Amino acid sequence: MKFSVVGDNPLTMSLLQELAGSVEHSLVVGAISDRLAQAFEKAQISMRLAATPEDALLDSAVEAVIVGVDDTEESLRLCRAATQAEKHVVIVPPLECSPAFSFELHLILDESRHAIVPWTGRFQLVDLPANERQLPLNRSGILQIDSSR
Repeated sequence: MKFSVVGDNPLTMSLLQELAGSVEHSLVVGAISDRLAQAFEKAQISMRLAATPEDALLDSAVEAVIVGVDDTEESLRLCRAATQAEKHVVIVPPLECSPAFSFELHLILDESRHAIVPWTGRFQLVDLPANERQLPLNRSGILQIDSSR
């Protein structure tokens, strides 16, 4: 599958690195900025840069759009624009999103014939080995915090 990426959220990098190393998928075009652009440059991943997010998501070669925008309203706007452009969406939810964000995302999904996949949970837990079910708990750190009260 051919992907484009729009956004500024550095949590998107783990997915972009997976795509860069894939033989089945490719990262074609992107409109990235701020911390995501810095991390992208440091990782030395290649893709064509678009002038605007709309240019990246409307590219005719692209089948799916990765939306990694920190601003909740802009994230939803770009997600809606991508589905209206007949693209699948992988969305990295903003850190400050609320339950209302997922409600709005579901409304966009209801209006679309394309997939919307949130990139959350275990995908972002790089410290959790694949064979583990939970992160180890460091009880001594918790006890130190609790005793300082």
